[in-house]
Amino acid sequence: MAARKFLYIVAALIVLTLGSALAYRFWGQQMLGAVMVPGAPFTQPRGLSTVDYADRSLWLARPDINATNDSLWLPEGVKATPPGPAAIFYIHPTSYMASFNRARWNAPLDDRESQETARRFVMTQASAFTQAGQVWAPRYQQAHFGAFLSHNDASARAIAAAYGDVTAAFRAFLAANPAGPIILAGHSQGSLHLLRLLKDD
Repeated sequence: MAARKFLYIVAALIVLTLGSALAYRFWGQQMLGAVMVPGAPFTQPRGLSTVDYADRSLWLARPDINATNDSLWLPEGVKATPPGPAAIFYIHPTSYMASFNRARWNAPLDDRESQETARRFVMTQASAFTQAGQVWAPRYQQAHFGAFLSHNDASARAIAAAYGDVTAAFRAFLAANPAGPIILAGHSQGSLHLLRLLKDD
């Protein structure tokens, strides 16, 4: 009797697994969107300017930041070497994934969770460039992860708002590094903005 019950449980779990897999296969995008796309209407954030980016608090990494500059991180056992001659402009990937019922279309700069995740990206990604030069990594009002799961006006405006911040940061970066050489680096949302920046400039 116990063996039969066990087989029933196994069969039920198999059916449940197959059903879930089929549901995700056909409606996965909609299911993910229902959870991750912000439910609030789009509100245009105040765009940051080149003047704003003169404030080093708007940077996760830049040459005059030492104590909290995660781009200077090194794996255990690796010795620091003098930076190369390049200036690296690094845009971190999406780190704002607040659930839809409390999410905005663009990340507030005081959102602790997304900022901590962004710092980890600087540590694990941007630090790879420190032998080539000094890293400049701006904070920006990135588009929510859900903006890339929908194709409506709000998602387009959220991505455009994030790009506006990146553009302003890039102007400040160029003003501080007029002679070059420069390296542009990014991942995910960061690379999307950089590709557009290359086309526009």
